[in-house]
Formats: sequence, C-alpha cells, structure tokens
Amino acid sequence: GNPHEIEQFYIDFSLVKICHKAAKLGKTIQYMHDELDEDGDGTLDADEILNGLREKFNIFFGEEEAKKLHALFEEEAESGAGEKSRLNSLWSSYSEKCYDLYRITELRFFELLIDEWDDYLKRTNEKLMKVFVEFDDNGDQVLSFEEFEQLINHLEKSMTRDQISEIFNETLEMDEKSEDLDKMNPDCFC
Repeated sequence: GNPHEIEQFYIDFSLVKICHKAAKLGKTIQYMHDELDEDGDGTLDADEILNGLREKFNIFFGEEEAKKLHALFEEEAESGAGEKSRLNSLWSSYSEKCYDLYRITELRFFELLIDEWDDYLKRTNEKLMKVFVEFDDNGDQVLSFEEFEQLINHLEKSMTRDQISEIFNETLEMDEKSEDLDKMNPDCFC
C-alpha cells in the first residue's frame, strides 16, 4: 500500500486506542488531554503523550508512535482545527460505540449479578453434594445424625455433640419438605 495511507491508518489506530481507553474510563478526550497537559500550556508535547498515556492511563505507545501523534496534534493546533481535529472527529464517531462497550444499564448489571450468583450456588451445591455423598456411609441418600456428626467432626473438631445436634435439628426444621425428622436429605443439606 501507499506509505501515506499506512501512516494515516497507524495514527488512526493510535487515536482509536485513546478513544477506547477514555470510554472505558467513562471520561472524555478533553479530560484525558487536560490530565496529560503537565505544564498546563494547552498543548501536548511528545513526552507528555508518551509518558502520560503510559503512566496515567496505562496506554503504551512506542516513541515513534508518540512522535507521530505529537506531530498530528501540533499540526492541528497550528491550523486551528479545534473541534474538527482528527482526534475529535474520531471521538465523535467512536464515543457512543465505545461507551456502549463498557457501559451497562442498572437492570443488566443486576441480571449479570443474579446469573453469577446462580452459577456460584450451582458450583457450591455440586461441592456440597460431593461431601454429602462422601459421608452417606450406607448410601441411602440421607444423612442420619451419626453421619452428619461424622461430617461436622471432620470439618470442625471442637464442636460438642450438643452443638452438632442443635445444628442438625435446626437444619431439619428449616426444610419444610422434609418428612423424616431424624434424617437429612440432600435438599436440606445443600
């Protein structure tokens, strides 16, 4: 390809990285510019771009890339491009797309939270069922008090028989479906 087109693509790609980072942070390009402008002169030199993007925004550019961006910013500042600058133009076209990549509605957040909680419970229940089966010595798919006591003693050796009995009985009382008040079924256990 044309070397000029390749250089333009290279610069645009660098600008897109900045736009995505701003969107991910929920900030504007102006905010990023102000943060990078260490000396407060309203312009960005190559060092402010290279070091600032790396240190403040964790965006890594090579020295050559920073020089090209600096040259672009200088050229646009001298021409008075302002709102018509390539960065602002890219920001306008990418900002909504970028923000949508990193923003979710409150409803979607709660949906994701509930999904994660369901997955967590499923993983936990699978682990609990393995423990249940391991301590169901006679394989009758319920835990007698003795089997439950053995399980608890395996986990916590300092508990007394009365404490274990209290936990066993409270657990059985909480399970409204349990018909047998001296044996714990998997649903009650999990």
